[in-house]
Amino acid sequence: MLARLTELALDSRARLKAIEPLVPAALLPHIQPGPIDEKGWCNCCAPTTITDHENWAIKSVDHTQGVVFVTLEDETGSVNVIV
Repeated sequence: MLARLTELALDSRARLKAIEPLVPAALLPHIQPGPIDEKGWCNCCAPTTITDHENWAIKSVDHTQGVVFVTLEDETGSVNVIV
């Protein structure tokens, strides 16, 4: 069991490393690799990381199956956030 959790944690870190070039530079230091399972993978950051960055502009909002996806954009790129 512990070996499997270690494997998942390493996989999550590797996935985050792979997408680093796609993440806005201002957000990157605040992102932590998140849970990974057979249904998907996500990353974690404190909500204040998003709200404290005054240059974010809302690019789009999508409500799908009870989940709200918000795309935020700044001068360095865009990021999708699940609210």
